[in-house]
Amino acid sequence: MKKRKILPFLAGSLLLTLGLAACGSNGGNSNGGNGGATSSVVDDEEEKIVVTSADNKKEIIVGETLQLSASVEGVSWSTRDTDFVSVSDTGLVTALKAGTAKVTAKKDGYANGSITITINKAPEKKADYELRLEEAEHYDPDDFWGADYSQWGMGIMGPGDSPVEDNSGATDDGTSLGWLQAGCKETMTFTSDKAAEVEIGVTMAYNAVMPLEGVLKVTFNGTELSMAGLEVPGPEEEGSYYEFHAVMFGKVQLKAGNNVLEIEMLAQGPNMDKVVINTTEKLDIKSVPAKVKETITVKAAKLTVEEGSTVQIESEVTGLTYVSSNAEVATVSASGLVTGVKPGNATITLSKDGWKDAKVEITVTKKPVAGQIELEAEDAELGGPAQVESKSGASGGKSVGYLSADASITFKFNAEAGTYKFEMNCGSGNANWSTWPNVMADSQELTDELMPVTVNGVAHSVNGITIPGGSANNPVDWFIVNLGNVTLKEGANEIVFSFTAQGPNIDYIQLTKI
Repeated sequence: MKKRKILPFLAGSLLLTLGLAACGSNGGNSNGGNGGATSSVVDDEEEKIVVTSADNKKEIIVGETLQLSASVEGVSWSTRDTDFVSVSDTGLVTALKAGTAKVTAKKDGYANGSITITINKAPEKKADYELRLEEAEHYDPDDFWGADYSQWGMGIMGPGDSPVEDNSGATDDGTSLGWLQAGCKETMTFTSDKAAEVEIGVTMAYNAVMPLEGVLKVTFNGTELSMAGLEVPGPEEEGSYYEFHAVMFGKVQLKAGNNVLEIEMLAQGPNMDKVVINTTEKLDIKSVPAKVKETITVKAAKLTVEEGSTVQIESEVTGLTYVSSNAEVATVSASGLVTGVKPGNATITLSKDGWKDAKVEITVTKKPVAGQIELEAEDAELGGPAQVESKSGASGGKSVGYLSADASITFKFNAEAGTYKFEMNCGSGNANWSTWPNVMADSQELTDELMPVTVNGVAHSVNGITIPGGSANNPVDWFIVNLGNVTLKEGANEIVFSFTAQGPNIDYIQLTKI
């Protein structure tokens, strides 16, 4: 309904006007007796709808409902915060997501009324039994990282090594399993004092919703469990990686004695924290921590051998197997004797059942040839942006890159006077890094403008010399390129490579006396 209000000063003015009018009629006022007074406009004010909630409750949790009421009948209910709540025609609010929401009641002829409701995240039910996956047996078949990432809360990953990392969001102990790539496996063994039907799952986290079908292969006591329809929930806070939620795999039958849950990554998987078990029965469930594997030790983790020569890997551990990562560079016998095949780098992996693998890095150097001078680019004087890089396949495992405008490499050496064949071991500088990790390098034609070369201060032309391109998954393939013949003087000599644009990576130069 509408109410009309007459303000006090208007009422007084009206009485005064009436009084003056009366006087004027008796006194013959020529102005009509009102003394010039005008009438006043009176505004209407709408009654405001008052919104209340059952028991004056203004906080609910996700999944709960709350009944609202209005001070007048026949209102319509609405909210703009539809991500957080829904509201029915009768004012029943359903909480959808943690946050705050404003619900409004409207009716023609009345001022809108509203109420703000806080929605809290529903506390997850604590599992009846929890087992730390950090105690599981970890397996990474491909040594995915192969380096120490302890600054990120984890150690070296390799076959049997633990991918444990610090996560503030992980439950209780602040650690979880991360860096789980295709081929990684987690095998959790635990005992039960008796057979029982239980619901089993794992607490997981990821920075977005992750469907698990095609990502995880899960088996329990040898039976594969379906991942169809299962997913890791996304975080409530945008950008958060570590909101752990229990993802239940369904009901399984426990055996009295040992039970085995195996989780294999078919693709990059979520972080995982605990195996969780729910049951109505009272059970005695205990994890069987994986046996800590002793690491194979070697006398030297890095060895150098000339092509055509041998070097022995030494270890006090017996019964080892040896595998070379690149038999074209170095081979290895059943006893650990390494033979250098051609210049380059290879890794020998030492394995034994029940032990953590060891790795020995092998560098194969070129066998010296009479009358031949070989100069490593990383040992030369570098100018501008030129810098030494670790490169697989390069001599000594290093080369010089970033050879772009204003870069230079200066080789200084002693030689006998004479004519020499001038060669360069290099990789194309035309790598298309936008295609990482499937980097391709196109062939590159050298010019004197791109890469000016001088020998003892005299320009040496490289026009028309082509460096072949690289292959997929290998950013630098190495090629020996003939730069023609040069004349060297007795004693000190100097060869300078300069660059005006992006040039090839350079491993070494080789001068062979003709």
